[in-house]
Amino acid sequence: MIDEKTRLRKIIRETLIVKNPALIEAVGLFPLITVSTSVKSAILVAASSFFVLVVNALATSLLLKKVPRFIRVVIYVAINTLILLPLTFLFSDIVPNEAAALGITVPLITVSSLVSLHCERFYVKSKFKEALIHAFFSAAGYGAVALLTGAVREITGSGTFYDFPINHAFKLNIMLLPVGGLITLGFLAALLRKLRIILYPHYTEDMVSDIIIEEDTK
Repeated sequence: MIDEKTRLRKIIRETLIVKNPALIEAVGLFPLITVSTSVKSAILVAASSFFVLVVNALATSLLLKKVPRFIRVVIYVAINTLILLPLTFLFSDIVPNEAAALGITVPLITVSSLVSLHCERFYVKSKFKEALIHAFFSAAGYGAVALLTGAVREITGSGTFYDFPINHAFKLNIMLLPVGGLITLGFLAALLRKLRIILYPHYTEDMVSDIIIEEDTK
C-alpha cells in the first residue's frame, strides 16, 4: 500500500515532468503555438489555464463525481466561461495590447482538452486534496512551458525580454509565427524527454504516454 506522502510526491513528479501536460501529453497546445510570442502574453495564457484547471478540479472532485460524463463535459465549458469572461475584462484593463492579442484563444480555452482530459482521467476519481495538488502542479507545469515558449520566441523573434531590448545580432521573425511555436515546443519536448529518461528511467514509454480515459463501468 502506497502511503499518502509517496502518492503525493508521485503526483507532483508526474504532473511537472513525466507527464507534463504540454510537452508530453500534448494538450492545450493552441495558445502556446499562436499566442505565447512574448513573456507578457505567456503570463496571460498561464494565468487563464491555471484558474480554469484548478476550479474545474475542485468542482469535479467535490460535486460532479456522480454526474454523467456527457453532462460533466458541458459543465466544464460553463465553468470555464464563467472564469474567463471576468479574466478577459481584467486583462484588458491591465495589459490591453496583450489581451487583444489573445483574440480567439479565450473562447477556445473554454473547450480546452487540458481541462476535460484531466478532469475525466483523474479528478473525478480523486479525493479533494489529491485533486487540488494535481491541478496546481499540472497548471504550474503547463504555465512553465508557456513562459519558456514566450521567452524564447520574444528573445529570438523580437529581440526583447518582457519588452526590454536585448542587443543581439539577429532577429528571426519566423519565431513569432505559429511555426516558431511548434519549433520551440519541439525542442522543449525533446529536452524534457531527455531529462525524464535521466531522472526517472523506470518510467516506460507506455506509462508516460498513457492518457486514455477509461469508460465508466457503472
